[in-house]
Amino acid sequence: MSVDAYPSVEGAHQRVETTRQLRQKCPVAKVDEYTVSYGVLSTPERGDESYGVRMRADDQRFDEIVIRVGASTVSVTFAGTTGDDAQLVEAVTAQATEKLRQAATG
Repeated sequence: MSVDAYPSVEGAHQRVETTRQLRQKCPVAKVDEYTVSYGVLSTPERGDESYGVRMRADDQRFDEIVIRVGASTVSVTFAGTTGDDAQLVEAVTAQATEKLRQAATG
């Protein structure tokens, strides 16, 4: 999990938009000796906006959900098949959103 604060809402929105465009503009990339593919990930709606992407690198899989609250974002990553556990994803993303909201309001 990582948290980023931006000087403006637009900066944080751009972080979510970059994640969205990554999948659309670059569905497959070569990183060193790995071939990485990006796909859409269905995720619960969180914060002011959120977006999920599924990344596959050879036999590895990572699900990343980027959540924006105001001018901050939190990225939650699930390795392997842990992202298939809907209850876990619901709980972790809800908690991450709430913590980010609390930090943003003081």
